[in-house]
Amino acid sequence: MAQPNKGDIIRFRREIYDHFAVYIGDGRVIHRAGDPQKQDDAKAEIRVDSLRDVAGPKRKAELANYLDKKHRPLPPDEIVERARKRLGQKGYNLLSKNCEHFATWCRYGDGIGVTQGEGISEQVTHYTNNFGMGIVDDCPEFVMDQMPERGAEIAIP
Repeated sequence: MAQPNKGDIIRFRREIYDHFAVYIGDGRVIHRAGDPQKQDDAKAEIRVDSLRDVAGPKRKAELANYLDKKHRPLPPDEIVERARKRLGQKGYNLLSKNCEHFATWCRYGDGIGVTQGEGISEQVTHYTNNFGMGIVDDCPEFVMDQMPERGAEIAIP
């Protein structure tokens, strides 16, 4: 099992979607998240949580630095600083302001990420496939080739 480093993007596999966060060290992550009981997108915010709490009872997570092959990540301290500067920011939008968008923005900088033609957000992919919208099924093959691959599973204490 891999150990995450500061600035890594962590993917948490869920039932019908994946959740993304930025690892900031000491077993903590910064991520865009809401209260799953309330389902209120306006109340979703960027916050710090423990890796263990975000992973939940299944304790499964993996590295998700899938754009590293195309783009050089920012230095780890800069990635963490970008994430910290957004703490408390509210709002969520599946297509333009989700946890994956936040994590890729922190790691790679402005203008790079799933919203900038680097592929389709896994949030959108899982949502459309699981709810029968068929959007991803009709995507050209060159777009599907850019979908994030599975990363190394990480150890969660």
